[in-house]
Amino acid sequence: MWSRATSNGFRVDSSPPDVVDAPAVDVTQGMAVRNTQVLRDLIHFSWKFSDPESGIKDQYVSVSTHHNGDVNIPSIKIAGSELDYTFTNLTLHEGSRYIVTVVACNFAGLCTQANTESFLVDGSPPSVVTFAIGTESAANLQRHHIIWIDPTEPAETPDGTDYATDSISSTTESPPTTPSPPRHHSGWMTWLEDPRTSLVP
Repeated sequence: MWSRATSNGFRVDSSPPDVVDAPAVDVTQGMAVRNTQVLRDLIHFSWKFSDPESGIKDQYVSVSTHHNGDVNIPSIKIAGSELDYTFTNLTLHEGSRYIVTVVACNFAGLCTQANTESFLVDGSPPSVVTFAIGTESAANLQRHHIIWIDPTEPAETPDGTDYATDSISSTTESPPTTPSPPRHHSGWMTWLEDPRTSLVP
């Protein structure tokens, strides 16, 4: 006499996880311009992988510079169900570009890697330089040297000193008796200009 038993059917998974949504840095966290971040201490990003055959077991997230330099941020292992992550307490370098990498591994031990687009860390304020107005051609160019600018009307400091006037006296060599240049206002912006260095035909 003899007997035979048969196991339930099973599937061999030979495919790695699929990328549904590539990793992307959160545009609401200090990013006003595409791929340019003003924050230097954190990176928040999201992504999505899929593996209907064997499921995603583990994921690994890391940060590197655009030239694969060392940024002292070790790779971190997280659960396979996670769809976003935030690196905190960072010291990102001004003017450098970074890339976030996410690696997803399924229960068969097969892995898929995906990266964010490189993004620039730029926390520096804009520089106020010479600009041209009322220009129809190069021959009609008017250049103005701005010595004070503000998106609102100038306010007085607590001691009663007008900020705009104080800025002028500290950045020019005009005698104390020299009258302050007139204020210009257009739309949301108020500014003063130095008539000695402005070129107006």
